[in-house]
Amino acid sequence: RRSSDLISKEGKKSAVKSDPKQHLKIIQDPEYKRFGCTVDMNTALATFIPHSNGPAAIDECCNWFRKRLEELNAEKCRQINYHQEQAASCVLGNVTYERLAGHGPKLGPITKKDPIVTRYFTYWFKEMTLEEEEAMMHDPDKACHFLAHNGWVMGDDPLRNFAEAGSNVYLRRELIAWGDSVKLRYGDKREDCPYLWEHMKKYTEITAKYFHGVRLDNCHSTPIHVAEEMLAAARSVRPNLYVIAELFTGSEYIDNVFVNRLGITSLIREAMSAYN
Repeated sequence: RRSSDLISKEGKKSAVKSDPKQHLKIIQDPEYKRFGCTVDMNTALATFIPHSNGPAAIDECCNWFRKRLEELNAEKCRQINYHQEQAASCVLGNVTYERLAGHGPKLGPITKKDPIVTRYFTYWFKEMTLEEEEAMMHDPDKACHFLAHNGWVMGDDPLRNFAEAGSNVYLRRELIAWGDSVKLRYGDKREDCPYLWEHMKKYTEITAKYFHGVRLDNCHSTPIHVAEEMLAAARSVRPNLYVIAELFTGSEYIDNVFVNRLGITSLIREAMSAYN
């Protein structure tokens, strides 16, 4: 009904030319709430223009608008099904390796200590039900204490931050998580999180003061612009700092990007993954 009223109102105005570069698309709700997504009605009104102000013409426009919304929803449904299939595949792969594979740890029965899937998030609150966790996730004062574990993603682009908005790594269960560390949100620049940048800069300077070399553990999972900034701080204290990096990008080209931008002295390789 609201769409019909808007189309009818717009139809009484002068004709609006639609921008061929503007296409109706779903605007994702930032909190991913059910029924929280929207579309840009200005784009819709500029796209679905009735040829007259008669009820039949307006109903026709509404029907085309509804059809397009159903197509967009169907595409989203296909995407989610694809993510769910990948998540199920990753869970099965994880269970097979941890409990059945001859070369795996063979953890045995599923227990609280050894759950069926690796924990992806941690928090300092007491154990809660799923409903209680969901309620806290939408409380800004509490949600900031939910931390995402760090790790690595097989076959992923090492120059991409897999924890940023737009990444589906956690949803698809593709992360091989480390339960003893969490992902820090540095942002794109110092101004995005001044305290974290300054805190880690001081830590890096203290490390360089007392040690002649540093190891960049899982170097490819550290945002490269952050590593550049911290190594610059370290070299301001010890110019001849020896930098050894654990780097498994799977690409000699990307390896060279890290080596040249960070000034890496030598690399750590897995014996079965080395080039020569």
